[in-house]
Parts: sequence; C-alpha cells; structure tokens
Amino acid sequence: MENAQTALSQGHFDYVLTLGASLLEAAPDCVALRRVMWLAQQQRHRARNSTWGRVLGTMAVMKLRMSGGRRSPGELFAQAGKILSHDPVNVAALKLQAQAAAGLGWLDTGVFLREAAQELAPGDRGNALALGEAWLTLGR
Repeated sequence: MENAQTALSQGHFDYVLTLGASLLEAAPDCVALRRVMWLAQQQRHRARNSTWGRVLGTMAVMKLRMSGGRRSPGELFAQAGKILSHDPVNVAALKLQAQAAAGLGWLDTGVFLREAAQELAPGDRGNALALGEAWLTLGR
C-alpha cells in the first residue's frame, strides 16, 4: 500500500495499477487501495484523455445495464471494473459497480464508489439518495 502511494505521488500510474490489481485479488474489498488506484486511473486518464475510450465505455455500460439482471454481483462488479479501467470518470459504471459491491456485502466499497460518482456528478439526485442510504446502512 505504501509503495502504491509513493508511486502515485511520483506519477508512476501504470505501476500503481499493476501492483493494485494483484493486491485487490487478495483483498477485493480494500477501500484504501481502491482509492489510490482510482486516483491513478484518473490521472492516467487525464494524460491520455481518450474520447474513443469514453464512447466505448458508455456503450459497454448500456450493454451491462440491459443484461444486469442476468449477471451475479461478482460478474457485474468485474465488468464495471473493466469499463472503469479505461474510463475512470464514467459515472454510470461507478454506480453499477457500487450497486454490485452492495450486493457482495462490500458496504465500504459501495460507499466509496457512490462518493466518487457524487464527486463527478454532484447534481445526480438518484446517486445522492443511494449514497445517503449507504451511509445510513454503515451507521454514518
């Protein structure tokens, strides 16, 4: 975790993401690591700023939503994660992953994802309500 934070501060985003991916396999609900990885994804995304990646991410989210009822929370979480790895500012993917995290019982992870979505889209009332409910569930 310390190595990931140090690498992030030095601008080694790919290293953070590679290291983080292996650590998340062992502890998939580690919110602190997810925060560091999300920051690295955002900063790498800003450097690349791929419009095509955003278009593909939006299409992938639409496909996930249409087939979401047939997927387990684990599958939905993983698919939304793939979208976010290419487009970390995709609010719809953040909300889908938050929903899947709640289904997996990873309440802190769900709150983090809802907070990230709220930061990116402060006017999203549906997400604000879901975030409030998630906070209440955690006793906040």
